[in-house]
Amino acid sequence: MQDCPASQPAGGSLRGELVVRHPDELRLHPSLEKLGIGPLVRNLAVAISQSQLRVEELITITQENYVLSRLAHWRFATTRSVTQVHCRQLPLDEEEALI
Repeated sequence: MQDCPASQPAGGSLRGELVVRHPDELRLHPSLEKLGIGPLVRNLAVAISQSQLRVEELITITQENYVLSRLAHWRFATTRSVTQVHCRQLPLDEEEALI
């Protein structure tokens, strides 16, 4: 796929690659799980489903398929018959994603 610009950190530019993933391939970062974000994300996904929104926006992920943005949209996709979501994959590992 093609490169896409990401937010620019103080030290320079961070670029991502456009990729397609099945929603089940993606996961919540372990640190967010420890903070108890999981139930909140599920509740937001329910709200999205009730508002008739569609999953069309890019979900930002790491190289290890940890979701960094659009958590509720990702969770919503896992509860529907969605077979693919479009993502911007940043060249970050699990630890770098927290910075």
